[in-house]
Parts: sequence; structure tokens; C-alpha cells
Amino acid sequence: MSKKLKIMHIISGGDKGGAKTHMFALLDELCKIADVTVVCLMKGVFYEEILERDVRTVLLEQHTRFDFSVKNKLEKMIKQEGFDIVNAHGARANFIAMFLNQKKLGIPVITTVHSDPLLDFDTITKKLFFTNINIMALKRLDYKIAVTDSLHDLLIERGYAPNNIRTVRNGMDFETEETHGTKEEFAARFNIPYDPTKVYFGIAARLVHVKGVDQFVRIAAKVLSKTDDARFVIIGEGEDEPMLKALAKELGVEDKIYFLGFVKEVYDFLNFVDVNMLTSLSEGFPYSILEGAKAKKATVTTAVGGIPLLIRDGENGYMFESGDIDTATEKLLDLIEHREKLTEFGERIYIDAKRDFSNKTLANNYYASYESFIRKFNREKKYDILLSGYYGFNNFGDDMVARTLITELKKHDPKLEIAVLSNNPRSTAVSLGVDSMERYNLIKLARMIKHSDVYAYGGGTLLTDITSRKSLQYYTATLMYAKRKGLKTAVIANGLGPFVHKSSETSVKKILDKVDVLAFRDNHSFEYSKRLSDNIRPHLTADLALLFEPSKEAMKKTQNFLSNNKLCAKDYFVVSLRDWRNIPRDYTSTVAAACDYIAEKYKLVPVFVPLQPSKDTRISEEVATKTKARSVVAYEVNDVDNVCALIKDAGFTLAMRLHPLIYSYSASIPFLGLSYDEKVSSFIKEVDRDDWLDVADISIEPLKKMIDKAFADTNTHESLDEMKQRAKRNIELLAELL
Repeated sequence: MSKKLKIMHIISGGDKGGAKTHMFALLDELCKIADVTVVCLMKGVFYEEILERDVRTVLLEQHTRFDFSVKNKLEKMIKQEGFDIVNAHGARANFIAMFLNQKKLGIPVITTVHSDPLLDFDTITKKLFFTNINIMALKRLDYKIAVTDSLHDLLIERGYAPNNIRTVRNGMDFETEETHGTKEEFAARFNIPYDPTKVYFGIAARLVHVKGVDQFVRIAAKVLSKTDDARFVIIGEGEDEPMLKALAKELGVEDKIYFLGFVKEVYDFLNFVDVNMLTSLSEGFPYSILEGAKAKKATVTTAVGGIPLLIRDGENGYMFESGDIDTATEKLLDLIEHREKLTEFGERIYIDAKRDFSNKTLANNYYASYESFIRKFNREKKYDILLSGYYGFNNFGDDMVARTLITELKKHDPKLEIAVLSNNPRSTAVSLGVDSMERYNLIKLARMIKHSDVYAYGGGTLLTDITSRKSLQYYTATLMYAKRKGLKTAVIANGLGPFVHKSSETSVKKILDKVDVLAFRDNHSFEYSKRLSDNIRPHLTADLALLFEPSKEAMKKTQNFLSNNKLCAKDYFVVSLRDWRNIPRDYTSTVAAACDYIAEKYKLVPVFVPLQPSKDTRISEEVATKTKARSVVAYEVNDVDNVCALIKDAGFTLAMRLHPLIYSYSASIPFLGLSYDEKVSSFIKEVDRDDWLDVADISIEPLKKMIDKAFADTNTHESLDEMKQRAKRNIELLAELL
């Protein structure tokens, strides 16, 4: 049996909100599978309550926030007792933890991010001082646990390394039954004139700006202006309390909103109210929602942070956008009118929360994250694979390939550490969820190569000089440099050529002779590489886009887009165009006429999608303007996920760009390719089709005939399974290198 991890948690000791509940839920189960010590930095609610639990707790009391004597005591304790990892919680703990010498201690120091760090402090003084100190600490603490997916994404957007962030969703004990007093006892304790015919709406929150309790008061006032069958209860303390009471008085509802202050017995409160509410402007994943779920209370909440992970609007609760007082009012009135929903929503949210947010799952996920961070901390090389390609240029096809490649690699081995070279590292990190570095920063590039095991070109047609000779020189030089530094090298799912200059072909031949794995996505490139040199041993694979599937969230967004444009699935077709130097003068008029032909004969609305806005928007707008039929330019649909979702529900695809054609083929959508480059026609030939026309020779009559042929083609794409297997071979080849 492997040794239990020895874990130190550091927390202020004064916490009484979500962080306290999170820790107690975590520790109840974590202590069963690990050796846990909690260090508190002050006496307070958390410290007093944890002493009542079966958890080893040490008080290293700070006299002020800047009492650094505890830092030396912590380091001495860590060394003497042999801890494996340290986990800080909250701004005070983060500030001390960032000064712990990880290298000297030989263990990772991590932090759990419970909420948006920019919103943790509300007063101007605290914001200016403590927020900035906490941000500094977060930058110094390499490894982070985020308690929701939205916080995870927020941290990446703020520039923190994706590979060092793990998401562990909040959880709580749904097995132990909570005790509570009666409704009448609770009402008597707080002098509430209890009337069982009323519906009681309650909120448990700190009375500070970010919790949006003023929205709760305004909603209450609107509801009470329409019915007297509701009452409102607020528990919690905070600096906004005087303002909130004044607002209730101003709105004339001060006698029907009860401010109870701090209430320790939260389940007494939850038993008393009929509806559990939250009106926050921002959240991680609030425990007040889980506590309400455990109490089987109907829930009404703002759709912020991780809340939509649990609440399904209209099914197990109600959600509204922060600030939308009118919608919130309608939902509360609906519950008052249809009181059977109070029980229905309460039962459903309990079942869903118990299934997805147990404290056992919470503890197991924490433990797995600790093991991951320890493994990362002790790695000799930081990355298993460093991917290079035409990434970060807002190009749909290359972004699609990168996302698919990373997704499939992670399916093969979730522990893989992957990094990507990009023209826009921040954007790439956000979209792909892995570390990213600026591709033209040669110093950082050399450092990334030094810290990687495999250097791979991840799809696309990189080895050509037809678009840029300098680009080819960049790719060949970096590949050669990686090889010289002892990395294994791979060219995965690539196209090859054409070459305008003979010297370009010669330089590519030299480097391909030395690459460990060569995998080409089409037969033309495969055969071309073999003609270059007898030493080249290529593999024939297929484009990785064949493996892509849009997410459920993207499909929902597509439905919203279609609804907003008065469209439905299968009553539109996707048009993907791009500017190209060799297109004829009347090209846009011809394509516009083709769109009108499809619209009239097949009753489909053209939807133009500028996949790379800098190159596609102008020509898309020009053609859309020339169409007689109604048309839509989908400016907002430019994410890989959303574009594929749009294609999946389309009736047809007319495209110059390669990857909309590939995805249309994969999704069995009729398509016609307008070939501006050999890679377009090569793919279509590869799948035993001839649905393409050369853009240089385009004219309306041949185009109409090809459109009719594409619509009439009942081919069930018998080669699709084979092509997908070839695409998966790319992943196998990379895995074999590791």
C-alpha cells in the first residue's frame, strides 16, 4: 500500500463563509485518505469550530497580517514533520505561503482559489492594498486549485499558466442528516410574525457589494407590489447593512423584509424559508446553494460562476441574469402561484447535487490534484510535448486541429503535459487550456525546447513556401534546433508542398530525413515525401478535424444564434470564403448567384461565416451584399466549437476553406468545395468525391451543375470510418514517441 500523503492546509482562522464550509466538507473525507494538519493564523470562527472536529489543528498566531515570524515556524514544521505538499486558502494564507521556499523545502506550495481575487475585498482601501497583495501572491504561487470551471477559465484569462491549474468543484456531505428546529421556533427567536400561508424567500450572504443583496431587496419590493403572499429574510453581516435597510425603507417594504444578522444555525434558517435565493454579481461555486439543495429547498439565483453547473433553469430551480430584476420577479411570482414547484424543485436539486457534488468526490479530486502537482514539481522536463503550428492567428482550421489534437492526446493520457507555441499566447491558453508561449520570442522558445521531450508540428500545411518563404524558414529552423537539442521530433497530420523555390524543397528534404515521425494527412503529400528521399519513411494518416465534435454548450449557442436570426436547423447553408490572389474579377458575383440559386431551388438561407476575420470578412460581406436572397453574416460565430455546431445543423456547405469541408464530410453534410489550393481538391479526392471547382475557372453554369450533383449525392461516406481511423493514427504515433 502506498504511503498516505502528508498535507498541510494554511488558513486565516477567521473565515466564516464559503471557504469555511469548503474546508469542513473537504476535511471530513480527506482525513480518511491522507494525513492532514490545518494551520490557523488567528483565532476566529473557523478556528473555534474546527477544534470541535477530528482534525489536527495548529495555531500559529499572527499579531498582524505582516507578522513574518510564522513563516519561519511553518518552514521548521514542514521540514521536521515531512509534509508532502502545502495548500493555502485565502488572501492572508496566500501572503505567507508565497514566501515559503519551495526549492529549499523540496515540496510544492499551492493555493485554492475560492472566488474572483479582484472581488474579495469591497472597500476602496482594502481593494487597493490587500487585493494587490493577494494578486502578487497568486503570481508567486505556481500551482492552483479552482473551485469552479468558470474560475479556472478566469485565471487563465488573467495570464496564469493553464497546466498548473486544476478544477475541483465544491462538495458537501449529503449523507449526514442535519438537525434543525421548527419554523415556529425560528420565527419566535427572531421575532418574525410567522404566517404559514405566506411564501418565505431567504438569502444567506455577506452584506457586501459583490453579493448583490440590494438586488434581493429590489426584487422583494417588486414582488410585494403585486402580491402580499411573500415575505423576505436576510441572514448575514457586512458593511452594506445600513444601506440595505435604508433601501428597504425607501421602497416601503421594511416591515416585510427581516434582517437577522449572523445566524450560526444555517439549517434552522433553511428549514424556515421556502425558497433559497442568491443574487451575487460574481461567485465561484457558493456553498449556500449546496446547503439549500441539501435542505431540499427550491432555489432562485443569478446565473454566475459555477452555479449553472447545478441549476437547470425551469427544471430544478430558476436562474436569472444579474441585474434583471423583472425576470427575477416573474420567477418568484410563478413560485407563489404554483406552490407545487417548491417541492418539485427542492427534490430535483437535492438529487442532482447529491450525485455531482458529494464531499467524497471533492476529497478524491483534491487528492488526485495533489499527486499531480507533486509529480509536476519533481519532473525533470516540464513538458512532454511542445506543439508548433500556425496557432494564434485566429485561423479556424489550425485552431480546430490544435484543439482536436490536445483533446485526443489527453484522452490517451490525461497526465500529459502539453505546451503550444503561438502568435497570441494568451488567446491560445484560454481557448486550448494549456500553457502557451510567444512563437517568435527566440529566448523563450529555446527555453521551452530545453524543457520538453518531444517537438511536434501539429497539423496544417506548414512545409510550403507558397504563402511565405519566411514562414517555411521558421518551421525548418526550429525543427532542426529541437533535433540538435536532443528532442524527439514529429510532423503530424501535415500537408507537404507545393514549393515555388527549389531551395525550399531542398531544405525541407534535409530536415525530413532527420525527423523521427512523419505523418501526412493526404495521399498527395505522402507520395511527394517519398519522392523527395529514399530515407524518408512516412505514415499516411488523415486530418485531425475528422475527430472533432462540438460541445453541448456550443450547440445551445447555435440554437440561440439561429433563433435570433429567425432560422431553424437545416433551413440554412454555411458559406465559407476567403480572399485569394488568383480569384477572377467576377468571382463574388458568381458566388452570389450560386447562393441565390441554392436559396431559390433548395429553400435554404445563406449564412456567411468569416472564419479568419482579417481575411474573410470583406469578401463575405461583398458576396452577401450581392445576393438577392435574404442572407446572414455570422460575425459572432468565429469560435471553432460554434462554427462546427453551426455546420452540424446546416443543410449544405459551400466553402473555400478546407476545414469546413472536412467537418461537413465528417458530419455527413452535403458540400461543395471551391478550391484555391491543392489541399482542398486533394482532400475531396481523398474521400472519393469530385465535389469541387477550381476558383480560377469558376462560372455560374458549371457551379449550378456541381451544386445539384452535391445535393443529389446519396453517398453514405463509406470511407468515413477508415478516414477517422487514419486520423486517430496521428495520436498513436505521437504516443509511441513518448
